[in-house]
Amino acid sequence: MSTYPPPPATARAPGHDFGAWVCYDRGMRSWLTILLLLLGALPTLAAEAAERRLYGFSEDGDWFAFAEYGTHDGTGAPYATLYILDVVNDRWAPGTPVKVSFGERPGPPAAALRRAEAKAAPLFARYGIAGYGMLLASRAARQIGDRHRLAFRPPPSASAPPRAAVTLREIDVPDPPRCRRWGIDEKGFALSFSRDGAALGEIYRDRRVPASRLCPARYELADVVYHAPPSSRPRYVIIVRYFRMGFEGLDGRYLAVPTFLH
Repeated sequence: MSTYPPPPATARAPGHDFGAWVCYDRGMRSWLTILLLLLGALPTLAAEAAERRLYGFSEDGDWFAFAEYGTHDGTGAPYATLYILDVVNDRWAPGTPVKVSFGERPGPPAAALRRAEAKAAPLFARYGIAGYGMLLASRAARQIGDRHRLAFRPPPSASAPPRAAVTLREIDVPDPPRCRRWGIDEKGFALSFSRDGAALGEIYRDRRVPASRLCPARYELADVVYHAPPSSRPRYVIIVRYFRMGFEGLDGRYLAVPTFLH
């Protein structure tokens, strides 16, 4: 996996104040979104889909870092969120996520990402994020094909390398009032693993959908990342792309699921 060390300095993106036009435009777009939601047309709206960057594991495999970044719909302002995942306990590392937003000032998304990386530099050092790991499978946001399955060959052992796959299945969950008000059928997801065509069972299932996902309507697989530390068992991180309620439609974001596969 490529390593993307945080840069030593931040870059300030140029910007200007949209003024009254933005207030008027955002208000009109809000009412348009509500109307389309009531008409059941939300899935057809163009999504604001974040890009992602993977920074890999620490050498011991206990920590994994990635970021999502893009341009807010409505304002055109860039944003970035950088996450460091506690792989063993499946929770965010203390001090993360690191969030950067330019408010309503336009600019390139890369500027927000660079600023988030600079803010996270001490955390990269604390948790030893150094680009360890191997990207086994990946799917671009606009790639055509089965979006719920990623097949790959695990790193070779003494025998011939087997074929493996991770499969995502969307599951029904009780819709909270906030989602029902917007006409969104909130979904959770489950992940299963197979090797050489034999199903080995689920490796993850949503027990509940956290409020931070903001009414997710659908999910798809993005990446499978692998690391075999020298003194502990191999671990995987599966990156899932999900689509949640946004300002002008469904916004694409990312989450990470750590697992230890045999």
